[in-house]
Amino acid sequence: MLLATDWSSYNPDTASYLKRTLRKVVLVCGVFQLEHLLETEDNKVLQMTTEEARENSPILPQNLKVLAQNVNKWGCEMVMVIAQHDAPTILHWNDAFMEELKSSGVKVTHKFLNGVDHFSVIGDITEESSALAQIISQ
Repeated sequence: MLLATDWSSYNPDTASYLKRTLRKVVLVCGVFQLEHLLETEDNKVLQMTTEEARENSPILPQNLKVLAQNVNKWGCEMVMVIAQHDAPTILHWNDAFMEELKSSGVKVTHKFLNGVDHFSVIGDITEESSALAQIISQ
């Protein structure tokens, strides 16, 4: 959601800094629609309301619009990392989000990582030779 924030309205210096320095965004096995989490065990801890879920779901039009504007304005590369063993729902959301990004004019590519799921994909990120570390550092 940091990408879907209108930084120029909060702090023009932050917006300027992001435009000068942000070169790549890597989305790792994202959950881009949060309303489905409202009825899960996770939400007992999060205590997220329906309104908060909508405000923080990047795939919703109001958030996607700002995200696309920022990414295009800043000229950064966007890469989505998709894990082979993610749940079908997460794979569907990743496909849907990528299509929404593309239809909003965002240049986005994807990398498919074999042998990992939503939770294990990040496990070896500190190892320079790991697939995810390579994607981030390229």
